[in-house]
Amino acid sequence: MQPCVLFVLDQLNIGGTETHVLSIARELKRRGVKVLVAGKRGALLSQLQASGIAHFDLPFALTDAIDPALRAQLTEQLTRVVVEQGVNILHAHQTPSGSIAASVASRLGIPLLFTVHGTYYEVGPLKGTLEQCRTCISVSLPVQDYLANLGYASVLIQNGVDIDVFRPMDPTVKSAVRGEIGIDPSAFVVLSASRISWKKAAVIRLLLQVCLDVRVSRMPNLHLLVVGEGYQFGDLQRFANKLNARRKGEFIHLLGNRQDMNRCYAAADLVVGTGRVALEAMACGKPVVAIGEHGFFGLVEPANFDLAWSMYFGDHGSRFPAARSRLFREINAAVHRDLTALGAASRDWVTSNFSVAKTCDDLLQQYMVCVG
Repeated sequence: MQPCVLFVLDQLNIGGTETHVLSIARELKRRGVKVLVAGKRGALLSQLQASGIAHFDLPFALTDAIDPALRAQLTEQLTRVVVEQGVNILHAHQTPSGSIAASVASRLGIPLLFTVHGTYYEVGPLKGTLEQCRTCISVSLPVQDYLANLGYASVLIQNGVDIDVFRPMDPTVKSAVRGEIGIDPSAFVVLSASRISWKKAAVIRLLLQVCLDVRVSRMPNLHLLVVGEGYQFGDLQRFANKLNARRKGEFIHLLGNRQDMNRCYAAADLVVGTGRVALEAMACGKPVVAIGEHGFFGLVEPANFDLAWSMYFGDHGSRFPAARSRLFREINAAVHRDLTALGAASRDWVTSNFSVAKTCDDLLQQYMVCVG
């Protein structure tokens, strides 16, 4: 029996989890696997549709506290999609929608896989969903350890990057993107991409302060690009305006959500980020200073590639607490490195270890066990 996979997401937002699902859905479809996606409409819907992947608009709640009437409605809607489309595997990634998927899988007697993307889930709802899973998947070693401590074994399948989309681009792209934003071609550009919410918002705010420090003390032509949105975006915009005013000119550029991240990476000389952003940037041949929700890792280079991955680039583990002085020193030190050579080595490592093709090889093994 061939797998027919329905990916279940809360909403098609722009974020690491959603981009992960989009990339693996595209690769599986390319291989002839029938894939579908259910979830609330969002900014990634256009990319999903452009890839020819069917989408079913289900208004999943974005919190784990789901009204009983809405839960019953969503359960019926998802059940209907599964039956009418001949779905034989449900694959969920977030707990609000995942709990609905678990109910449907139990009702229809089909396998549910759940991928855990971090250590930020509410433990109660997560455990309730995992209890009903055929297979639990973790995306990093710290997540695998986290789940083991909760009493759940998991299969490690790392996030994969589409290395044909995320690749070094022609220098004209770098110039074009900088021109669109209004940045001088000779500027040194730092880029970060993140949801502007919770701990990630605090990391981005710290980066804004550090870039001001670097610009004032060492590098007057430094510019910072921040890609992403979230409920704290307004607060960050006001803070950026304040810092820009202090320098009497815009050097912090908040770009909001973008669907051309490969072009955005092309505009940068250095990327400060974590998790999937770090992998995408490295695939684009960009050096990375890793810092995330868990804390600070530092410049990612061949001597510590595997260690950086083991901590998911500061998102699930870290070497040090995040600190303004430490990030300042690391960005200053990075400027004096051969960033072109480091970017090339980063690209080679990601291509060898984190391609979406490899991720889908591993996923298909799990799917075939479920339907075989």
